[in-house]
Amino acid sequence: MSLIIQTAWNFIWKDGEGFMDERKSSKVTTALKVAALPASAYLIITGAGLNVQAEEITPTISDTPVIVEETQENKDIDMTQSDQESAPVVEIDAGITTATLSEEMMTDQTILDAMEDQKPSETEYLNDSSLDSGSEEEKEDSITEGTETGSKVETGKTETTDKSENVDTSEIDGVETSAKQPLENEQSTESSNLDAVQADEGTEAIEVAVEPETEDEEYRLQYHFSNEQGWSNDPNGMVYYNGQWHLFFQYYPDGVNHGMMSWGHAVSDDLIHWTELGISDTFNAALYENGFRWHFSGSAVWDINNTSGFFNDSDNGGLVAIWTIAGMPSGGSFSQRQAIAYSTDGIHWTEPDLGIERVYIDGDGNPTEMTEVQKDYYKNVILGDYHVARVIHNDDGSVTYVNDDPLSSNDFRDPKVFWHEDSQQWIMVVAGGPLRIYSSPDLIHWSPEAMQDEITTECPELYYLPVQGTNEYKYVLSEGGRWYQIGDFEQVDGVWTFVPEVGADGTPARYEMNYAPDAYAAQSFNDMVNHRVVMVQWMSNWSYADNTTVNGETLEGIRKVLGEEHNGQFTLFSELSLVQTPDGLRLQQKPVAEYDSIKNAVFEFKDVTLDEDTDILDDFNSQQFQMEVEFEPEKGTDEVVIEVLKNTEYETTITYNVQTQTLTVDRSNSMDPEKAPADHEQNGTWFKFLYPYSAKVPMEDGKVKLNIFVDNYSIEVYANNYTTVLTELVFPDKDATAMDIYAIGTPVKANIKFATMDSYREANTDMRDLSGTMQTVYDILSKGNKGYTNTSFAELQDTYNKALGLVFSGDANDQTVVLANSALKKALSDLMFEGTGTPNQDISADEGIGTADTGMNVTNTSVQTGQIAQTSVQSEGTVDTAVNSGVVGGLFGSLLSLFGFTMLFKRRRD
Repeated sequence: MSLIIQTAWNFIWKDGEGFMDERKSSKVTTALKVAALPASAYLIITGAGLNVQAEEITPTISDTPVIVEETQENKDIDMTQSDQESAPVVEIDAGITTATLSEEMMTDQTILDAMEDQKPSETEYLNDSSLDSGSEEEKEDSITEGTETGSKVETGKTETTDKSENVDTSEIDGVETSAKQPLENEQSTESSNLDAVQADEGTEAIEVAVEPETEDEEYRLQYHFSNEQGWSNDPNGMVYYNGQWHLFFQYYPDGVNHGMMSWGHAVSDDLIHWTELGISDTFNAALYENGFRWHFSGSAVWDINNTSGFFNDSDNGGLVAIWTIAGMPSGGSFSQRQAIAYSTDGIHWTEPDLGIERVYIDGDGNPTEMTEVQKDYYKNVILGDYHVARVIHNDDGSVTYVNDDPLSSNDFRDPKVFWHEDSQQWIMVVAGGPLRIYSSPDLIHWSPEAMQDEITTECPELYYLPVQGTNEYKYVLSEGGRWYQIGDFEQVDGVWTFVPEVGADGTPARYEMNYAPDAYAAQSFNDMVNHRVVMVQWMSNWSYADNTTVNGETLEGIRKVLGEEHNGQFTLFSELSLVQTPDGLRLQQKPVAEYDSIKNAVFEFKDVTLDEDTDILDDFNSQQFQMEVEFEPEKGTDEVVIEVLKNTEYETTITYNVQTQTLTVDRSNSMDPEKAPADHEQNGTWFKFLYPYSAKVPMEDGKVKLNIFVDNYSIEVYANNYTTVLTELVFPDKDATAMDIYAIGTPVKANIKFATMDSYREANTDMRDLSGTMQTVYDILSKGNKGYTNTSFAELQDTYNKALGLVFSGDANDQTVVLANSALKKALSDLMFEGTGTPNQDISADEGIGTADTGMNVTNTSVQTGQIAQTSVQSEGTVDTAVNSGVVGGLFGSLLSLFGFTMLFKRRRD
């Protein structure tokens, strides 16, 4: 044994002068981080006879995390010998952390490959009384000056909703087409990383997947969807079709500013892992040459029963998109109208020629025949702008000109279409200003229903939602994701109308959908199969999303922080329903259950005490996590404070004020003010960036429960049973990973669940089994030590601390986690009763834990596999953790572990 120890020691040290040459030093560094991971390194060094003094510990029930119950995914990893021998090897750079014990153990520049990860294969801000016409949802009704191409379009004036600060629009006649040269679409098939998809219709260029960014970006969401490059805003065309979720969105690929709007496209099998595809020709603004044709918001439906007649050769119908085309053909006038296209795969689209005859109507009401270019522009338009009329030839030879928009508004956009079961027809809500409702039996021919100009909004949608706990359903009108109204959808005076419930003052009751500024343009998936109502929003704000010129001064927005790669991101996907609250029915926005599948390392604190000295989260460091906090304020409790994304200078603070029962998410000190996006006032409303946002959160049964989702530069907080939501962008420093939780005033009792979240963009290290083992260890440590030897108990505490550090370490990988898990299980099996010199055999089966077959030899003890030692002592006394050198059990176990690890790499090398 001494020979083995000496060999290993001589390899690491030379004449007591430290590491040998740089080459061997690099190998030893990697050995300590992977092979002898901090947890197992402790065992090896201790077993080798070194005198190690561990820190004093005072484990209590409130200062060490517990991991929640194991799931199927948390079971021990079974790495058999055949697995080890067949696992692939990958080349690594010398600077990458890896395990190596000697030059004979592994060939140069190789390491055991990590185990396969588990990753599955428009803007309107309203205040209580007015429409914020200065907000810039998609800048849809304005052609602004100074895009990156340098193009410029002069505009007229409108008296209706206009989201551009400096430019109004209505008719634009005679504009030279040379002023609007389309941009080259740089996001072409040249940037693809997927094989071509065969087009069913054969009319379009092949759509391919967008290359993910490979560089380590300072700001990139990991479990929220965001476009890989360019600008994005409102979600569009959301539909569940043939087992996939299709998300389209407002997209400008050639810059990180709002530009010529196309439809981006991403698909997912599970609402978590997204593949971004290229732009379909049909929705590509850069391809139109005879004027300009921007693709604003709209929707898509699965026409399962082929009501449109587009899918006579399909057994289960296909997709129909209805969206707003904004712009003008050569010689035409700027306006917004609703168009249609269809597809059998969601990728390749056909724009049908509907054969509808149209004419221009001038200011005096005189018709003007269209040119061939203009007719082609309108060939697939189902609802035209008010100055482009349908021509009806009557039987008596006379002609009638029909205006598709009875309200004759320039703001005519954002159609949302759904199947209405009661009337067995399609219903469309469309606005961009005043709300209109249309009906259709076939998605092509539309009849006006209620024209509700008392409701002014953008991105409208009618949700048909269940009332939890009842058999009742109600309709909810979403006003751009900022406000909502609850009511019914019924015929009034012969037309289908949204009838809102009224409040105590006798006026329609409106409720805030999000109490913080960074959620807008809410849309849900049309889901004809599962009948789930899953909603997402653009996570940004027109007050600082783009650069803006105010009084001649350019205010730099979010692009100032995000840089020139991408600008745009989306909120969590939430399932919608209605729930009863003490104040009546309210909209519940609950993140979809699929997010539970990407929880990784999970910790739980039960019945802990929060006070001003609380340090429960001291060892936790992350910018990518979910946390559930439930607390019960006491008399004299002033506030409960949660700090996240924290370093020595900045933090984002979540505060619950007990006296006012108000929840505040405060980003005013989240970053250096000099680096923060500039904000500006829009139509009397000012959504400031460095500013706190609050909502009333009444206690329920004397308790408050918060669900917090943090993802790099975003934070979403849910309260009141998910009926109150605050969504904010924050841009923390890269080292702002710390967090804290405490109470001011009288201490409170709390339950806390914390989970790191996997990324859909990067490979994930699986922490589930390790955190399951740590739960068992915590159960022992939290009871204090009155029955075990100081040595074995201190070894368990030390190994636990190092494993906890590994969870939040950038050096963690699947191999190091397996080793840490094995070291923890060995420390458990090595626990001994004081004075007996033998492992504890007073075992509780229900607290047992299996030992993973990791290819390492673990010390055999009298404790059976799947069982661990346990003490019934509940004391919280301080433990002397001095480790006696030369402990026979520790030495023997360390040598066997070293030998097993050596053989593991020998097999890999062979």
